[in-house]
Amino acid sequence: MGKWVDYYCSNNNKRLKVLINHVLSVHFAWVPLMEYDDFYSLGAQIVWECEEDFDENKKAKFETYLYSCLTKRIKDRITYLNRQKRNCEGNISLDQLLSDEDIYVTDGSFSEHEIDVNILNYLKSLTKMQRTLALMIMNGYSQSDIKEILNLSDKKYSMMFRMMKTHEKTELLLPL
Repeated sequence: MGKWVDYYCSNNNKRLKVLINHVLSVHFAWVPLMEYDDFYSLGAQIVWECEEDFDENKKAKFETYLYSCLTKRIKDRITYLNRQKRNCEGNISLDQLLSDEDIYVTDGSFSEHEIDVNILNYLKSLTKMQRTLALMIMNGYSQSDIKEILNLSDKKYSMMFRMMKTHEKTELLLPL
């Protein structure tokens, strides 16, 4: 093993996990904790590949090069996984971050056509960050886990939660 593989992968990948946790929390905060282990495995492979490819003559830091490679490869992996989810029988996981144009929420037991219109309208009214927060709550994440994953202070979490519960938003949940 090379010096960078030793540095990042020693002590049960401690330094690599810190770096991957940062990449996931900054760029992909909605990824569930249960999937982090897959990204740790991918990260070990990326460290090895980066050490092979890194050119010290380019006057760049290895850490910078590794961070950009991790971010790109994690994004590629998430894109691949989301494509697989979309190709299933009409169900989409709650783990997928939803855009304004594509809101179908299921827990795996309903098709998107069985979701209450009021819930869909409510989710459409939220910002992407609020939607991510709502989906994490629906997935059973604790308040402390949500704040850690999304890197939210107590104040920011409370403010987002209050904004999600405003009269205009919750009114959308009432029957038509």
